[in-house]
Amino acid sequence: GGQMHDTGKLGDAHVKKVEKFNDVILHHVDDAGKFKEGQEVKGVVNATRRKTIMRHHTATHLVLQSAYRILGPHVWQTGSNKDEDEAHIDVTHYERPSREQVHAIERMVNEKILEKIPVTPRWLDRGLAERKYGFRLYQGSGAIGKTLRVVDIRNFDVECCGGTHVHTTQDLGSFKIKAVEQVQDGVIRLRYVAGLKALEYSQKNESLVNDAASVFSVQPDEIVNVGKRFFEEWKQRGNEIERAHKQIAENLSFRLIEE
Repeated sequence: GGQMHDTGKLGDAHVKKVEKFNDVILHHVDDAGKFKEGQEVKGVVNATRRKTIMRHHTATHLVLQSAYRILGPHVWQTGSNKDEDEAHIDVTHYERPSREQVHAIERMVNEKILEKIPVTPRWLDRGLAERKYGFRLYQGSGAIGKTLRVVDIRNFDVECCGGTHVHTTQDLGSFKIKAVEQVQDGVIRLRYVAGLKALEYSQKNESLVNDAASVFSVQPDEIVNVGKRFFEEWKQRGNEIERAHKQIAENLSFRLIEE
């Protein structure tokens, strides 16, 4: 469902990448020479990275349901990626959402975080799950097998999903949409962060605003007005320079005619 693999260690070797080849799980390590055939090794997962990706995966379910409720019932997931630094989801929508709509999605997700809603994965018979929840179950992927792993965010969202998730929405901590992009006609991408990554993103933006305010020697909330004033002054000077160039050209042409 777009969730990135774990990293960590196998014995003394660092695991850089994990992929599935048919029914075999392959671990790419930094030094395969440390292993001998038949050797038993202990695997240790990078827990901090996994927790961050878990937050981003649960956030993806919240984003999808929030977009569905705010943008309309035509919203359907077409792709997603859940990594450590950020996550994104691609959904069907006929235009770029307004700033107000994006803020509404962001607010709804944060409201659900504050409500501390249980996130419950369970296995259900496929037919029973489809009758109970409908085919919106398959937002992230198609049906696989007679039994489905269903992730239920109580009274808000239910999806068929094989990924890792937090125990309650409150475990996300916070959520922030970084950007909305149009990836193709009728499909938009929402990029976002949760937990400490959301805090890091907000602090980075705050530093940029404070640095800009320091350059102009104004308070952060005055930057927009100062920027507008400087732009108008720059545009006015540009017009004055253009008029001066025209005047110089006219003077030169008159002089050439007289000569």
